[in-house]
Amino acid sequence: MARNKVSKSIYFLSAAFNLMLLFVIFFFLFKSSFDFFSQYDIFAFLLSSNWYPEEEIFGIFAMLVNTLVTSFVSLFIAGIFGVLIAFYIRFYAGKKMQSFLFFVLCFLSFIPSILYGFFALNTISPLIAKLSNTSGKGFLSVVIVLSIMILPTISLLTYSFLKEQKNDYYKSALALGLSKETSIFVVFKASLNGIYSALILAYARAIAEAMAVVMVAGNQVMIALGLFDGLRTLSANIVLEMAYAQDIHKLALSACAFILFILVLFINLILIVLRGKNV
Repeated sequence: MARNKVSKSIYFLSAAFNLMLLFVIFFFLFKSSFDFFSQYDIFAFLLSSNWYPEEEIFGIFAMLVNTLVTSFVSLFIAGIFGVLIAFYIRFYAGKKMQSFLFFVLCFLSFIPSILYGFFALNTISPLIAKLSNTSGKGFLSVVIVLSIMILPTISLLTYSFLKEQKNDYYKSALALGLSKETSIFVVFKASLNGIYSALILAYARAIAEAMAVVMVAGNQVMIALGLFDGLRTLSANIVLEMAYAQDIHKLALSACAFILFILVLFINLILIVLRGKNV
């Protein structure tokens, strides 16, 4: 009985620490953002694409659009392949192949983002440069590197959800005389809740990614209208300028971080709603 109370206390303290950490981060970002918006118009900040720190002009609209679009396109690409890989491992691969592919996915998910960026900088960007006669850094490079980064996350989470599920749907469908492919589709519909969770968590990672994006984006403060156009995202903007930012410029970067925080928080709230509805 005493052991149960100790365990319960440890779990409670761990949860309380995480909650406290969340509020501390929120308070710090909110305070810095409040200080900035007390000096700068919030609508000009959100709706303008002009970013000239030396002139104290700060507009994040272009960077916000680039952040949302690149992460969404990456999610679309990685989502298709990631889910297909998970279903292949679960229903088609042999036991040895399952273990091998699971190990590969785990290894890929552990690779630091800067290594993905270094790989893209030295392989993907030069290849795009040769094919397009451009610098090779821009929208397409960012989408490719983000897709590669979040694919293991999607596959692992989807596979783990499929593995934890009972085979009732699959075996019942086969017992009714349905083909293997049709039975797998039945499992797919029954697993949408887990797949949505994997996609949303991967999207949150893509939105907040900075180091890999900085290395291949071209870092131009403009909305990327073409595949080969350079761009800058919110997270990349923080990484590029925080080292030398002073005064209101530093507060503006804190406001960028606060917007990112709100985006990730909003995405996690969507995840909670979807789980609550058990879609």
